[in-house]
Amino acid sequence: MVDAVIDEGEGAHVQPQPVMEALKSLITEQLDEIRDLDPQARCELRYEKLKTFNSEVMLPA
Repeated sequence: MVDAVIDEGEGAHVQPQPVMEALKSLITEQLDEIRDLDPQARCELRYEKLKTFNSEVMLPA
């Protein structure tokens, strides 16, 4: 399951610092969204998200 894709520009192997900063920012942002939720609420939120996924992959025409 993928929640986000981080742009690596020329590649993390060429310029790792900007990629690591983007990763840190994304993780911090996502943790901020769930930080104040109790464990049960986190589980319910994750379960609801999983229920929205379809087993079929839809590709653009």
